[in-house]
Amino acid sequence: EQAAKIDPAFELTHLDLGIVYANAHRDDDAIREFQKAIALDPKDSNPHWRLAKLYQSMGRREEARAEFALVNTMKREADQSLFNRISGGRKTPVPSSRQ
Repeated sequence: EQAAKIDPAFELTHLDLGIVYANAHRDDDAIREFQKAIALDPKDSNPHWRLAKLYQSMGRREEARAEFALVNTMKREADQSLFNRISGGRKTPVPSSRQ
C-alpha cells in the first residue's frame, strides 16, 4: 500500500495489491486495484485474467466471461504478432489447435 502511495502510476503495484486483497477475500478492494492496473496498462493480460478469476469466484459470471474473452483476444493477438516477427512479417495466420 505504501508503494502505491509513493508511485500510484506503477501498474505492477496495483496488480500485486489486487492479488493480496483477493487472497484476503477483500473482493471490492481487489477489483479496484485490478481495474487501476488495467487502466495503467490496458495491454497487460494478467490483471484482466486475475479480475476474471475473481469475478468467477464471486459468481459474477457475465463479467468473468467478458474478461476471459478479452484475455483470449489479447493472447491470440500476441501469438499472431510473435508469429509474424518470427516468420519475417508474413501474414500467414497462426495454426489453431482447436481443429
